[in-house]
Amino acid sequence: MTLRSIRDTNKAIYEAAVKNRVFVEDEIRDTTNYLNWILNRYAEIDAMVEALHDERCEASLIFVTRCREHMEALTALDLLRGDLRSWEAAGMPVSLVEIRKMKSFNKLSAYTNLYKSEALSSFLSLTDDDDYLDVERRDAGDDHVDNDRAELDLEDFSSDRDDTE
Repeated sequence: MTLRSIRDTNKAIYEAAVKNRVFVEDEIRDTTNYLNWILNRYAEIDAMVEALHDERCEASLIFVTRCREHMEALTALDLLRGDLRSWEAAGMPVSLVEIRKMKSFNKLSAYTNLYKSEALSSFLSLTDDDDYLDVERRDAGDDHVDNDRAELDLEDFSSDRDDTE
């Protein structure tokens, strides 16, 4: 065995070690990148779970609200049915056509129309006056002057407060 063969063998071992080191460093870098991706993905998933939880809570609230409104509507219908039964038991007319023939209904309808037309004319009369267009500027005077001190000099301001939190 000559020195050249030993040198060539050592050089081959060295080059193999360098290639192995480059391979291991690439693997470490890839693994680190993958672990960072996994951590970011966990954070994204946690954010999505939180958003879904909020949406589920909102959807549940809407559902419960709608159920409560539905139950209240059913209760109102039951009350109206009971009132209608007692109205019918008292011998009062039940159909809308019969109700419209009643004098009291006609008087109430006329009063309602009169009230609506009176309210509308009263509202429209508010715009008949052009007084709101006669706006005059007044002299500002010196009421806005609050003191005779000089302006604040903020450049020389120093604070003992520590800005760390």
